Amino acid sequence: MAILGNNILIFWNDSGTQQLIAGTRSNEIVSQAGSIEIASATQQEWEEIIAGRKAWSFSTAFLLLTEADVEYLLKAGLFFTIQVCGRNGGAMLQGRAMLQTAKYTMTEATLANGTFQFKGSGPLEMVTTPSE
Repeated sequence: MAILGNNILIFWNDSGTQQLIAGTRSNEIVSQAGSIEIASATQQEWEEIIAGRKAWSFSTAFLLLTEADVEYLLKAGLFFTIQVCGRNGGAMLQGRAMLQTAKYTMTEATLANGTFQFKGSGPLEMVTTPSE
């Protein structure tokens, strides 16, 4: 699946209808897993671990779309749908995430832009679209 830097979309859900709020310029997705130590310190010199719970986060720089509802975008703590689209609308990753930080830069004679930081809630999963 080829992914372009601008193939990530951010939606918010209003009464069951998803509304696109931002097209992104640059993005970073971080996936991590915790660890659980299973060896007793009195039994072994070396740590022995198993995988713990997984987590993901998403940071992005974006251009604010003209139809975006800025009031919602300023409310940290709201949940959004993040979609990482494949080239030509094919397979993609999708997950639900809470907005932790929103920063906007609006200067004269330039497009409004900013950054978002999200924390994933639940899995970031591969989904397919009807075009595949």
